[in-house]
Amino acid sequence: MKDKFYSYLCNQPDGCDAVHLVRDVMNLKGANAEVAEKIVYNSISSDTRFIRDEQGKWHAKSESAVELHKVRFVLAEVLDQPRVAVPLQILHFEIIEDLRSISRGTLHAKWDSSPPKIDLKWSDVHDTHDAQSKNIHTFLRVVDGACIVEFKGSRVFRILNKLNLAYLGDDLECDVISLKKLGAFLLNDKITSLSILASKLGIEYVEREDSAGIGKVLSNCFVALLERSREKNIASLDELLNTQESQEPAIDYLRYNFDAEFIKNLPEAPGVYLMKSRIGEVLYVGKARNLRKRVGNYFRATEESPEKIALLRDFLFDIETRIVGSELEALLFEHELITTLNPPVNTQMQVHERTVPVKDKGQRIVILPSAEENKLELFFVSESARFEKARVDAVSVRDKKMYNRIEAFFFNPAFDDIPNAEKEKSEIVFSWLSRHKDVVNWIDVSKTADSHDCHRLLAEHVRGFDKYSRAIYL
Repeated sequence: MKDKFYSYLCNQPDGCDAVHLVRDVMNLKGANAEVAEKIVYNSISSDTRFIRDEQGKWHAKSESAVELHKVRFVLAEVLDQPRVAVPLQILHFEIIEDLRSISRGTLHAKWDSSPPKIDLKWSDVHDTHDAQSKNIHTFLRVVDGACIVEFKGSRVFRILNKLNLAYLGDDLECDVISLKKLGAFLLNDKITSLSILASKLGIEYVEREDSAGIGKVLSNCFVALLERSREKNIASLDELLNTQESQEPAIDYLRYNFDAEFIKNLPEAPGVYLMKSRIGEVLYVGKARNLRKRVGNYFRATEESPEKIALLRDFLFDIETRIVGSELEALLFEHELITTLNPPVNTQMQVHERTVPVKDKGQRIVILPSAEENKLELFFVSESARFEKARVDAVSVRDKKMYNRIEAFFFNPAFDDIPNAEKEKSEIVFSWLSRHKDVVNWIDVSKTADSHDCHRLLAEHVRGFDKYSRAIYL
């Protein structure tokens, strides 16, 4: 019967109340609302494929949700070293793609310097990573955008986010799964430790809690819980995350000028979000590669700073979002808004907190998608800290105005004082490009012969802009 309800609701984009469900699916005519609701609730409420909105209508969850086998999971746990004089944390990790183990290893972080000293050792189960590039930067790029799995559900994320800020100058954007909460939901029992979870799943716990032992238990528990999830028809990452939300106190959206549907319908696109008070004051400005995921994290069991969450929820009334074409554009827009509005809750008030030092700057044109259809965004930066931004299409990039702009910016620049705002944006671009130069389109202007050659090369890059994948920048 559940599958019949699901098939029916998949064809009802606006949802359906219980009376119509029992009438059309079960052929029960004349049932009153109370009886119909009881029948439907008892039939499908425990199945995570279904949700009930604030108006009492039932919906089938979108099949566009990311299936579990398409998710990259990073299983990790912290091993405390209480007797070590220098603050030291050892992190065991395992990378899972296509529901199979790809790599595993350990990360030792000493927090007695800035950036912290890192000793990273990992081994490939299947030889998919370049042995020469297994450094902290590579590891953090693998983690970013993945789903972190840990026992409690916040400590590992905070350590990795702190490392990401230190080495890459940016926050991680990750979902986090707590095995403690997932186990409690699937086993319908209280879980207080990893050893108890292992016991209830019939998994042998390690006598010595070293990196390899804890990692093996963590991995075995996660695999066992995924099997239990499939038995409950949990097939997507969203459904897995929702099991955690069901154990958290419900958010009272009546105090806000938006509801859960607003969060659910935010675009999965890069942009900035402005959190406002009841009187319209901007409390906080943030950037996102994925607005729905980033803003949604504030309203679920989250890895965010509890203090920041509490402060925002106490004073928040409305959220405004603005879509842009790429993460870089979101970073620049965020910086501009923070500088202009000076929001009180922001912690990233200075540009260096969004950047990492870059030695090899040179002269660059970065070519990225635009939020406007059939357009591209060009970012011009030079080692003298100059910055310009231009929006073009396949036609305008070839005209005389673009040639003149290239000539004036790179080959015949004015020697006026450069405003601080321009210098800061230049630093943001160089820092961002240093981390993404292998996956985005950019031109090293210093390697072109002259302004004519640079203009020609730019036009060639832009010619196939319709083939650019926006997903790479989310």
